[in-house]
Amino acid sequence: MRGTEKAVFLAGIVIVLTSMMAGAHPALQDWASVLDNIHWTVAFGLSALLAWQGWRHHDDHRDVRLGLVAGAAFIAAGQLVYAAQIAAGWHPFPGPADALFLCAGPAWTFALTRLLRALAPPEARYPALLDIAGGAIAVLTITLALYLPGANGTAPVALAVLVLYPVTLMSTAVMAALLVPALRLRLTPTHGFLTAGILGYGLCWMEWNRLALGEVQTAGTLLNALFSLNALMVGLALRFWRVQVHPAGSYHHRCDRVMLLLPLLAMTLAASVMAYLLFVINQQTLVHTVVLTSCIIVLVLAAIRQSLLVGVVERLRNAERAVLNNEEKLHRLAHYDNLTGLPNRRVFEDRLHHAVDVARSNNSRIGMLMVNLDHFKDINDLYGHAVGDRLLCEATERIRQLLGNTATLSRFSADEFAILVEDLPSRHAAAQLAADILATLRPRWTAHDLGKNVIGASIGISLLPDDASDGKALMRNANLALHHIKREERGNFGFHLESYTERVRERMELVARLRDAIDNDELILHYQPQMDRERHMVGAEALLRWRFDDRDIPPDRFIPLAEETGLIVPIGLWVLDQVCAQQARWREMGHSLQLSVNVSVRQLQEADFVAQALALVRAHEAEPQDIILEITESQLLHDSVLETVQALKTAGFPLSIDDFGTGQSSLVKLRTLPVSELKIDRAFVKDMAEAEEARKICSTILSLARNLALSVVAEGVETEAQYRFLAAHGCDRFQGWLFSPAVPADQLGTQLPSLTGEP
Repeated sequence: MRGTEKAVFLAGIVIVLTSMMAGAHPALQDWASVLDNIHWTVAFGLSALLAWQGWRHHDDHRDVRLGLVAGAAFIAAGQLVYAAQIAAGWHPFPGPADALFLCAGPAWTFALTRLLRALAPPEARYPALLDIAGGAIAVLTITLALYLPGANGTAPVALAVLVLYPVTLMSTAVMAALLVPALRLRLTPTHGFLTAGILGYGLCWMEWNRLALGEVQTAGTLLNALFSLNALMVGLALRFWRVQVHPAGSYHHRCDRVMLLLPLLAMTLAASVMAYLLFVINQQTLVHTVVLTSCIIVLVLAAIRQSLLVGVVERLRNAERAVLNNEEKLHRLAHYDNLTGLPNRRVFEDRLHHAVDVARSNNSRIGMLMVNLDHFKDINDLYGHAVGDRLLCEATERIRQLLGNTATLSRFSADEFAILVEDLPSRHAAAQLAADILATLRPRWTAHDLGKNVIGASIGISLLPDDASDGKALMRNANLALHHIKREERGNFGFHLESYTERVRERMELVARLRDAIDNDELILHYQPQMDRERHMVGAEALLRWRFDDRDIPPDRFIPLAEETGLIVPIGLWVLDQVCAQQARWREMGHSLQLSVNVSVRQLQEADFVAQALALVRAHEAEPQDIILEITESQLLHDSVLETVQALKTAGFPLSIDDFGTGQSSLVKLRTLPVSELKIDRAFVKDMAEAEEARKICSTILSLARNLALSVVAEGVETEAQYRFLAAHGCDRFQGWLFSPAVPADQLGTQLPSLTGEP
């Protein structure tokens, strides 16, 4: 409501309420009739004004709204005429005011009928009109039955007018209520208020007429106040009234069930009225005959309506059974490939869009793989489509078993599949998946006519956000990558970014070669001496090297690969075995040296690592204290390895913190760790000559180790100045090129006498 409209409405409410309360006061009983007419006039006029404002401000169903405005206007006009009649002392019945009042119900009924014609499908209009007619006539029979006891001596015209008041209004209310299930309307508060207000009008006039028949009407009563309250309810409803068809299918089913019950309800009401007339009133009058005739009409209408419903329901049930029988099939035809049962492109694209949204919000990576079966057209041409279909189904099953629930597999075309992988950890994971798919398609096919290795596949890979920013770009780039790999290297996989393809393939080749490195004798150990302050060799660190095809692979390239793939576990055991064997050989030569071995966190997470380490040491008749296990500072932060570290210490293995100073261990944790040695990282030693901070760090580490009774090894000692500084500050061992690089065991063996200072 706008400002002026709201002010008029509030003023009208004040007048209506004031007049009601004043008329009910005993001291103002002489004015009660006047006060009743005041609040009636204001309330009915305000109702018409609100209805007109609703017509002005809403563009939907203009003709329906105009009819509703007309009904409210008829009541307001009738009240003005009635007030004039009272003022003139003229009390005719029926009179001019009655003619206007009685026009309200038909006006509203006509408007609601227009709404029915506008919204109901043609096949539903006739049944709905039958229901409304049956309800209206049922109301007529109830009204006449209630009025019969007091109708004796009433003129037929007067009785007809008395009956028409509730019949027309309550029939309209019945129609308004029935429009909800008939048209499947959303039950809004405004429609509920409209129905309740019109029903209230009808009930009030029923009671008014009953009192009029008994000549016991009284001014200033609650009944008189209810007329105004119903008027305000209707006006407010029409001001904001809207009709909306409910979208939910379950709601439509409930509405249909209500409509099925209506004829039965009308028949029950008619039968009850007939029993009431026959067994309670038992009067043979004209009214009695009219009521019985009305009851019979209700029964006939209900029977016709029921017969129509039976036919409609039967057709609906047949249709529903047909839909239910075919719904799953239709759904699969619309969303899944008929041959393989895989989701089609439409479903795949929906899932892709959702995956892109999730990846953006989680800052994660998704990958798309386009898989094309090589030479599939030749298979169809040579062996026939039946064999080709069997091959497609078997290829689908192989890929599906490989993927499990980790990815979405879809068939895009005759020989092309798409795979969507969400939350992809790295491009290497996508490459590994592609390699696994190629491998799973290589074994012999069950279609015996195809032989072995007749057909392979090519795979194009695209990653988001690496080379695509949205779902469309991801699909396009994967398709481009597929076409490129088919043109350049059919039977393999490739990324949209060629640099990815080169790096990933090189990595995969290294991993594949690393798996056989031990068996192929490609791994060797070099040893770098560790010297004491007198420059005598007291130990050595075993350093792993990998060489094949005259290529030396740097440790910082293959050690991370071994960590990621888990190969570090068997490689680590091999290293420990080789170190123990080498120590035994040097021991036989008379050189007792402590050898240091690097241990990975993956090894420490193995449940039987301690037992395996002890078994290897004892197999070479060595003692655990002869082997120092080096663990990086960052690895010691893993709570999962602390129990293993403690078990190693208990077993007698000395433990050393490698690269100390580069991790995040606290002094409190260092105090509680079962270690006996610290190794200063080479980065601090290297910078000592130029950086004062590096010298301070080294001296601090040495002081800390001394206070904790830990020995210290300095890595990367390359100059005399470094050696002298570290020795002066209490360093115990030194390792670096100043003394010797890491060399093979045989070469170091020839140098042991000179390095150890032994004769």
